[in-house]
Amino acid sequence: MVATTAADYNTTDRAVEMAIDIYFDGSHSAPVRCLRSNYIVDCTLLDEACTDGSTFVGQPSSNELSFTLLGERGRFNPTNASGPYYGKIKTGVMVKAYIRPIDLAEEVEYEWDLLGTFYVTDWQTDITGITASVTANDILYYLFNSGMTKLPVLDDVSYEELLEAFLDYNGYTATVVGDLSTHIPYGFITVSNDKFLSEFSLGALAYIFCDHNGDVEVLGIDRESSIDYTLTDSDQIVSMKADQSILLEYDGVSLTYALPYISDEKDILAVKDVELNAGATGRYQTQQFSSTPVYAINRVASSSDHRIMVKDVSANSIDVDYAVANLTAVKATYGLNFYGFTVDSLRVAKEDSGVSLLKIDNVYVQSDEYAEYLKQLLSKYISLNVPKLELEVRGNPKYTIGSKLHIVSQAYNVDFTGILIRQDYKYDGGLSATLTVMNSEIIGD
Repeated sequence: MVATTAADYNTTDRAVEMAIDIYFDGSHSAPVRCLRSNYIVDCTLLDEACTDGSTFVGQPSSNELSFTLLGERGRFNPTNASGPYYGKIKTGVMVKAYIRPIDLAEEVEYEWDLLGTFYVTDWQTDITGITASVTANDILYYLFNSGMTKLPVLDDVSYEELLEAFLDYNGYTATVVGDLSTHIPYGFITVSNDKFLSEFSLGALAYIFCDHNGDVEVLGIDRESSIDYTLTDSDQIVSMKADQSILLEYDGVSLTYALPYISDEKDILAVKDVELNAGATGRYQTQQFSSTPVYAINRVASSSDHRIMVKDVSANSIDVDYAVANLTAVKATYGLNFYGFTVDSLRVAKEDSGVSLLKIDNVYVQSDEYAEYLKQLLSKYISLNVPKLELEVRGNPKYTIGSKLHIVSQAYNVDFTGILIRQDYKYDGGLSATLTVMNSEIIGD
């Protein structure tokens, strides 16, 4: 087989085929290969750095593969007890999507290009059971939809180190492209995973997404890069539209940031009127602090008239596990007060004088200098004539999120350079795509 190039997807007489492998029997077993020639009706694939938002760094999002299958005798109907995949059609089943050009002269057989690894999140059949509509998402779907990550407060930590600690806690690893070495005085997490990543991404100026290999990638936005691909009327461009400056919506920026400091000692957890039998030990898990994030526990005071001992204390910034032992020969009633220090913040705003301001509040911006830099980027974003460009193209899977694209169109009188942040593929025997490209002038590149 011959490896593909971007040029193979640009030829005017090209044809493409798509394959979807479904691992009904697990990731280490042979998959069922679905092609246009047997089961695939159509397919869409959303490949993006982030969702749309009010800034050039939207909320991180999992990529999504949606496809329709056509199978005789209810082959893909999960309720069909006589079907070949009965009992195997369920959420979490791994799916891989591939694409390749077709040489109509049959002189060359191209290698398949992997578009991503996904896991079934929804599987529905029509009333006849003949067609199935399937949705699958990449591994970040589970990260975004899980609970809160409970870490201790990290001192003098870089954005990269904070993100690595977050990902490691959740069992993920990532490749970091670009420089995330800027340090903040205190790194902490007090919100759900999706909310943390949304705020972190803007503060750190980083896109977090899955690449075509299915691996997590963190792309620092503030980086220099050379042009990866040029798109023209003669190869890729079908049509385009440009969102004009969002100065039509905003006439300035208000950025509120945090100047954190360690508080004086305070009461961070009160436990009242607990009974404990003579000589017994009670263990208490995930007792949430009344004030967060907790930097450190300083001491524990007991209100009991009996001898009790607090031991095996294990805490993060949100809650604490501990054990209490009754050292006497009688039942004891006790109360506890945990005293410690929290990370508090002086909130500061850098604000323009406009009447319709883009308002940002971010706890991961923790210095005056960095806040001024981020505000300048946001101001440039809302004032550029074309902050983002959206193109309808023929589709080229060699383009990846973060690719730097040079778009030259005689038909639309456009010469635009930007960073690819979204591509929405559509396949129904032929391939097309919608691209969203962020103006690289935002970061001065």
